Amino acid sequence: MKSALLQLVFTFLLIFALPSYASEEEDRATAVLMHGRITGVPPDSATLQAMTALLADGDARGAALLATESTAFYNLKLRSMFSAWSNVAGNTNTVLNDMVATLIGIVRDDIPFKEALYGDYLYTARDDLQTEQRSPIDPDGQPMRRNNVDDWCEDGALYPYMANSNEHYHCLQQYGHDLKDSLQQRKQSKVARGHWFKVTEDDRQYDDQRNVVKGRVWWQAVQEGALPLAGIAGILSTRGFAKAYYSAGTNRRATAFVLKYFLCHDMEELHDINVQENFIRQDVSREPGGDHSLFKQRCRGCHAGMDALSGWNVYYDFGVDQVKFRDNGRYLGEQLIYQHGAVQPKITKNVIDPDVGFDYRKEENANDSFKNLWTTGQNSTLGWRGATSGKGAREWGMMIATSKAFSACMATHVYKNVCFSTPESDKEIQARDALAHNFEAEQYNMRKLFADTAAACLVVE
Repeated sequence: MKSALLQLVFTFLLIFALPSYASEEEDRATAVLMHGRITGVPPDSATLQAMTALLADGDARGAALLATESTAFYNLKLRSMFSAWSNVAGNTNTVLNDMVATLIGIVRDDIPFKEALYGDYLYTARDDLQTEQRSPIDPDGQPMRRNNVDDWCEDGALYPYMANSNEHYHCLQQYGHDLKDSLQQRKQSKVARGHWFKVTEDDRQYDDQRNVVKGRVWWQAVQEGALPLAGIAGILSTRGFAKAYYSAGTNRRATAFVLKYFLCHDMEELHDINVQENFIRQDVSREPGGDHSLFKQRCRGCHAGMDALSGWNVYYDFGVDQVKFRDNGRYLGEQLIYQHGAVQPKITKNVIDPDVGFDYRKEENANDSFKNLWTTGQNSTLGWRGATSGKGAREWGMMIATSKAFSACMATHVYKNVCFSTPESDKEIQARDALAHNFEAEQYNMRKLFADTAAACLVVE
């Protein structure tokens, strides 16, 4: 099977390696079409000439790779595709955030794309584009408030990344910086995450309605350190991902949307009532509507597999860090919260029956272990490779990223964005599978996947 897929890839490349008998006009038309599909805009005259020459020489891949050098590939095509992954609604027109910027940077720098789910990466604006750190205290000694996005970019300054605000990326977008040129690779393990504040003096006096009638509170800014290494897992530990998928709920949403966008499978497709139910949590009713058979035939099919997998994110939350709040401090904005070794309280809320189901409050269960129960049965077709159990987001991300379904899913996303159709016919599915195979052979290089897909589209059509 592998040799057949590889042969199909070679067939695509061979077609474009043969001497071209097309006219220059036809090559120009092909270059315009290819560039538009990869970037969303027509090529400039110099790029058009260079792409036309490469096509005339039979180098379609080279022509397509040249198109990926366009700023529009990063500012339009990639940003639109990745923005859809960064929110529950799948909207493409959203404000730039650290999740989207990091995905774009990984593509630009030809980092194996699978590392997006477990690598120690964070992309922010270049150092030379940023101004000095804004003072966190105003002239009256109060914490600086700029939580209204309308005020963020008024002074023309681009302030450093802070994990409790999206201001850095909002203004990077607002000022029109080119994402291809302006992003700088950093390590999440080295990036300070902003400031929190603690009270240093409080002489407030209140009336009977608890309104302040006299005095005020004075605050001291305390620098936040980097995220602990144990909590770092590529985009899974960015603020953008956390805001979309760790806020509220019980974090199952994070698992479901990774499966949707990185394996291209909705939970309904993964429904399997034959999976053991040992890991189904206590907030799932065993008799919904008083009908136990409904649990067996419906609820169990999703929760058995999902709840066994979802242990990877039980240390994460999004919001105001209540630990520091109780310590007489506060954040000025919401952020990713990670507490290694401490299962977040929201994971165990809404317990229906304390004697039934997987209980994270028990000492032996109070950790971020996960187990893949889909290695046999219908979902084994996702092609699990390597470890299928482990601890934490990093190991979970590695399990997802090394599956065959991950490569096929990335090829499907790119096919939709470049060929403007979903692979459905036998010929299209064969092309998609060949592209996925070559994606792995090329060390998960996303730019090359875009280029090969643009070339393949012309053959499939």
